[in-house]
Amino acid sequence: MNLSGHHTAEESKKCKILSVEQCGEIIGRRKAGATYATLAREFGVSLSTVRGITKRYEERGTVKRKEGSGAKSLLTDRDVRSLVRNARAAPWSSLTTHAQALASVTGVAVSRKTVARRLKDRGLQSRVAAKTPLLNRVNEGRRPLWAQDHDWPAEEWGKVVYSDESRFSQFSDGHMRVIRPEGTRFDPEYTIPTANQCTSVMVWGCFWRGGVGPLVVLDKTMDQDVYIDTLSTHFIDWKKDIQDIHETDLLLLEDNARPHKGERAAEWKRLHGIKTVDLPAQSPDLNPIENIWGIIKKRLQQRRVVFSNMRELVEALREEWHGICPSMCQRLSDSMLERAKKVLDTKGHSIGK
Repeated sequence: MNLSGHHTAEESKKCKILSVEQCGEIIGRRKAGATYATLAREFGVSLSTVRGITKRYEERGTVKRKEGSGAKSLLTDRDVRSLVRNARAAPWSSLTTHAQALASVTGVAVSRKTVARRLKDRGLQSRVAAKTPLLNRVNEGRRPLWAQDHDWPAEEWGKVVYSDESRFSQFSDGHMRVIRPEGTRFDPEYTIPTANQCTSVMVWGCFWRGGVGPLVVLDKTMDQDVYIDTLSTHFIDWKKDIQDIHETDLLLLEDNARPHKGERAAEWKRLHGIKTVDLPAQSPDLNPIENIWGIIKKRLQQRRVVFSNMRELVEALREEWHGICPSMCQRLSDSMLERAKKVLDTKGHSIGK
């Protein structure tokens, strides 16, 4: 380590730990004729590391270290048990905080990486916390009642049409992981383009156990009149065709948004014989169409295409919508049994999608 407290390049090579896969690649490259110096340079390790890997393989036929070899852990089993208890008691504290708390008790200074490894060994990892809709006590109490009332078999859920709106943007706000070499973070091949202003579109769609239904691009803000027009223009005839072909009545599942549940919309549905399945408030986790929206958004993101206008975005959106296979729709419809059960098990808490 130099005077500034940083590792030199050679010291960094000594600190680097290679995975079993990388060690195997070194052995393969060595057999193909690569020199120790070449391998050390390409994998960013010292010559002695490369020689040690090849020697280990020649002597024992494996690149894995002997069990029990390597540096001894700074933490005893008792220390680790204490760490796990603290992590379970304070899951929102950072790894650094847990490391400091452990050091104050044991007198042993450990890094956050060591804490992360020991917790991972015990099935605990620091992850991005999931975001769920805010449920007040009233809504939380209504969800188990809804689940009890809708303890239906798969056959009954197969008669339900799941519907909702969603907004799609040219650029996603989500995170995508990418496998890339070191030093290529900003290489265009491994980046996602963004813009301050981007094209977006709101759509209404529906599906049932047999496949997807109509996908409607909304050029106006959704209100009761727009919703009635959407159902009358796109849903009624599709529903009739499905019912005639399969000789069954379909129910429309929709959330409690004002455009869906307003007096005019409710009266129009009654006059046109559309029976509905209501959802508890703040319960997108009970509508499997949210899963389809998520799948489509991910597929659009994976295209890594910059749509130059609304038409291109809509075309791509329709293509992905009709690419949803019937087997996926069947699985999502059948998942309603498990969703209702989870709501009862969690006493009304959010269950994810």
